[in-house]
Amino acid sequence: MNVAWAIDDFTVENGAARAVPGSVNAQQGSEWVQDYPEAVPLTCPARSILVMDGRVWHQTGLNTTHQYDASVCSLTTELGVRL
Repeated sequence: MNVAWAIDDFTVENGAARAVPGSVNAQQGSEWVQDYPEAVPLTCPARSILVMDGRVWHQTGLNTTHQYDASVCSLTTELGVRL
C-alpha cells in the first residue's frame, strides 16, 4: 500500500502522479520507458491523502510549471502487516 499526503495541490501541470487503470491485475511489472496513453493523472487538492495498492503501475507526471509541488512521501507495506 502506498500513501502520500498532498501539501500542495496535485495537478496535471505540476506533475501529479499518473497510474494505469487495471494494472494491479498485470502479471508483470511496468516498463515506464514506454508510453502508457491509458495512464490517468491522480489529481487532488492540498491537504488530501492519496492511497493506492502498491501493485498499481504509477509514476510522477511531468511538472511543466516553474514551481515545486510538495508531498510527504509514502509508507509502503504489505496488506495485513501491522506497523
